[in-house]
Amino acid sequence: MRLVVYDYTEENIRSRVRKSLKKDGLHVQLSVFETQESLKDIKSKIIEDSPNFRIVVFRIRRNAQTIKIGKHFDHSDDIVL
Repeated sequence: MRLVVYDYTEENIRSRVRKSLKKDGLHVQLSVFETQESLKDIKSKIIEDSPNFRIVVFRIRRNAQTIKIGKHFDHSDDIVL
C-alpha cells in the first residue's frame, strides 16, 4: 500500500489530481489517498505544470500495523479501532 499526500496552490490542478487518484485509491483526508497502485502509476497522475506543489508518497509494508480512527473522508464506512 502507498500513502499519497499532496498539495497544490491552484485549486483547479488540485481538483484534477484528486479526481485522478480517486479512481483507484481511497480518499482518506482532503489531500491524502491510500492506494495499491505502483509508484509509476502514481507518478503518471501527478501534474507537474504547477509552479508550487509538493507530493510525498509513503510505501507502507504489507505487514505494517495501521490505526484508523473516525470515518472515511468520503463517508463510505465507519472506521473501527
